[in-house]
Amino acid sequence: MTDPDDNSQVDGHHRTIKITLWRERRSIDVDIHDGDRVIDIIKRVGSPVDGTLVFDGDIPLPIDGEIKGYPELKIISVASGG
Repeated sequence: MTDPDDNSQVDGHHRTIKITLWRERRSIDVDIHDGDRVIDIIKRVGSPVDGTLVFDGDIPLPIDGEIKGYPELKIISVASGG
């Protein structure tokens, strides 16, 4: 599990976290706000809600879970491309 006090940039009720898009093999910075949930992050990066998993390290996160204290998340799209 990642350390919630690491690497994230905080600005009041707004933070930036690193998101690794596993299939695309790239990382991006994503703005999050208080109350954002995993589903909000999935939508924000343009992944399909069905067929997408979000992990904190090796721990899967529930889709309705709140994004709190995670400096970095990994998003894996498990849906087929065709």
